[in-house]
Amino acid sequence: MTRSGSTRGTETKRSGTAPQAVLDHNITERLARASHAQSSHEPEQTQMAHDPNKLARLVAAINRLYKQDLILADKMPRGVNGAWTVVNQSTGVKQVLKLVSEGDATQQILGARDSAQIAQSPQAPTPKFGLMGFIDRLGTFYLQEHLPGLPAPWPTHKLVLQLIELNKRQESDKFTSGQNYADRVLATLHDDVQGWQERIAGFGKEGGSFLQRLRPLFPEHLVCRRTDVVHGDFQHYNALVTEDDVLTGYVDWDQAGHGDRAFDLARLLYDCYVAEAELRYPPRPETIAALKERIVTISGEVALRAYMAYWCLQVADFGMKIGRADALKFFKTGRRIISELD
Repeated sequence: MTRSGSTRGTETKRSGTAPQAVLDHNITERLARASHAQSSHEPEQTQMAHDPNKLARLVAAINRLYKQDLILADKMPRGVNGAWTVVNQSTGVKQVLKLVSEGDATQQILGARDSAQIAQSPQAPTPKFGLMGFIDRLGTFYLQEHLPGLPAPWPTHKLVLQLIELNKRQESDKFTSGQNYADRVLATLHDDVQGWQERIAGFGKEGGSFLQRLRPLFPEHLVCRRTDVVHGDFQHYNALVTEDDVLTGYVDWDQAGHGDRAFDLARLLYDCYVAEAELRYPPRPETIAALKERIVTISGEVALRAYMAYWCLQVADFGMKIGRADALKFFKTGRRIISELD
């Protein structure tokens, strides 16, 4: 059996700047403050992985089918969505176990592995992927390296500058694995393939007004890079940091694909804006300026506007699923972004 090959057993498996007084808190206390906000952005497909009973069954199946000796330790902190720490009893090695889908998503995880490898650097480590596979009635899982640090609770200026440097390593002239984010942007804006615009338009006067303000950002054509690595959820929660915001790793590459790496920076830019609404952490003007400048340098002003429109739609739609208060909060964030792009 190989780590990424396929085998058969009795079960089917396939591989495949806040005030200084606030900043003085230690990182664990900061994480507690941020935890509710993170839950509002958590991908729906990871909700299944919050059931420790299912995770225990998964670990037992992995041990049986893949001849492992793992024990389930504890849930990873916020920011490492749906992930648990496991320990190999034979070697004592600690790894991260993630259950990503009830269906067979091994090809997507292989693309995630390739994406993380390209972005890897000593200054911004990405996790090494290990055993992965699909087990009937449980889903697709993977094991990956356990990196030091804890999820960053805020998008500080120091952290954002480090993530801009990480993003530079996502440049590629031949990467085509995973989702096609370049096509997805235009299909979302012009064809509403996600259904976000229809749902927002149906959200009373507030939704209709928001959509009307947003649509002028939609481009007729979008010339952008198409073969860069795209993380797909490039926000501060996926950054692991030390107490003083030194980046120790970047995780959650599950939805990685190809397209324009500036698309990821646009997600981080939206993240900086929404941190004020969710975490009472207002972005520094120089942080916003640095991200905008970098996006425009890579792909131009049209791309900046298009990508911000995409993320405004995505998060607003997600907020509507949570409730009216969250929807209105994200509409307000989107209107601020629109006004600063005009």
